[in-house]
Amino acid sequence: FSRPKLGAIFVVFFFSFLAYFLASKGFILYFWIVFIFYWHHLVRPIKNITLVLAGIFIFGLFIGSQLLQGTARGLADTIKYFVYFDSTARFLDVFDQVGYQYGGVFIGQFWEMIPRALVPEKPIVYGHYIIHETLSPGMLEKGRAVGTLLWTKYYLDFGVFGVFGAAALSGVIAKTVYYYFLTHQYNP
Repeated sequence: FSRPKLGAIFVVFFFSFLAYFLASKGFILYFWIVFIFYWHHLVRPIKNITLVLAGIFIFGLFIGSQLLQGTARGLADTIKYFVYFDSTARFLDVFDQVGYQYGGVFIGQFWEMIPRALVPEKPIVYGHYIIHETLSPGMLEKGRAVGTLLWTKYYLDFGVFGVFGAAALSGVIAKTVYYYFLTHQYNP
């Protein structure tokens, strides 16, 4: 592209379009969030009102993708998607039915990178989807899953140690990336 700004916008639209068919709703939105970060820090600072409008736009995309993919039947159904605390508490109540996975959830997450269109025998229940299958059996096959708090999958692998270990590791990674970005602002 002769104009990198238009090229970046095209790339985000292109990969978001591909991700719509091959990935989860969250993966589609990651492209937009990274794009906003890229634009704000490397192209031109974005005004606060524009960031607020972009947040509303991204939220609208999320709701729209739920309605288009059929994972929600209406606006009230899309809001229920965010009831993470209740579903996490319900899972912890029945945790003894599943037990610790000892790294199985971590390893299972790599299945997410493989599109079902390419590997039709990809299992429905793998990794952290064990949580969803335990709470709502059979719903994953219909394309619906309950939301849980982020730390639940780490708890499923190694209990409290898994939660604190994942938090420490993500903190180290975030600090390293942030430090690198600060020291190499003009040459990422």
